[in-house]
Parts: sequence; C-alpha cells; structure tokens
Amino acid sequence: MNSAPPPLRLFVAIPLPPPLAQHIAEIEECLCPRLATLRWVRPEDAHLTLAFIGAAPASQLPTIEDALMRGIAPFPPFQLRTEGLGTFGGARARVLWLGLGGELERLAALQRPVAGALAPIGIAGEGGRFSPHLTPKMRPTSVYWRESTAEL
Repeated sequence: MNSAPPPLRLFVAIPLPPPLAQHIAEIEECLCPRLATLRWVRPEDAHLTLAFIGAAPASQLPTIEDALMRGIAPFPPFQLRTEGLGTFGGARARVLWLGLGGELERLAALQRPVAGALAPIGIAGEGGRFSPHLTPKMRPTSVYWRESTAEL
C-alpha cells in the first residue's frame, strides 16, 4: 500500500534576530511560573508570520516558492519593537501574543505583496486585517490559563 506523505503546515515568516529571540526568552522566564500549563515556542523558532498557508502537499512547495520569489522584491531593513501582551480567543484563549510597534507601515508594505503573490496560485490566506504579533506561548491545558492571563 503506497500512502501519500502527510501534508506540510506552511507559512511565510520572518525569522527573529537573536536579540529579539533573547528578549522573548526573558519574558518567558518572567512569566513561566504563572503560565506553567502552556507550551512555549522555542526562542530560536520564534518568527513573525506574514502569511499562513496551512496544510499543503510537499509537491506544491516549489510552486509556492516560485510565486513568492517572483512576487516579492528585495526589501530594505526596518525597525520593530515588542509592545503589549495579550491573548487571542477571549475567555477560552489559546495563544499568548506579544504586540509589535515601530515601522508597522513598512511591515505591512512587505506583507501585502506576500499575500498578493500567493493569491494567483489559489492560496487565499486567512483574510481580514493583518495583525502583526509574535506568539511565544500556545495551547493552554487547564483553567489555570484563564486565571493567569487575566492578571497579566
């Protein structure tokens, strides 16, 4: 029996520079006792998502890469900073996020062509307004999450 490989979970993202990854690790260290039931994203895996693609077969990866390479010109550096802390999902929050400030208009100017490059190959993205953020902590496993994040 020949089964197809499982689909890949794909997204387009900017890796974080080491100083920012270290900053996230420091935040984790400070919050860890209060949010012990959550899974932290390893600082070296932290990233800023520009577009979430979702599940796709590995065979589609070259098409996606080609579309992105054609649709995105080299982009000059810009400055961002962490700004704010919150959760997604209301009372049933599943994600702790760090907000971003700084040159957000330049970040949006990078994100728009990413989404535009994916649309012609049938990848519509998540829709809605781009909300730049970092997600250092995910998937709570108990009610302790709601109580802990309410205090933050």
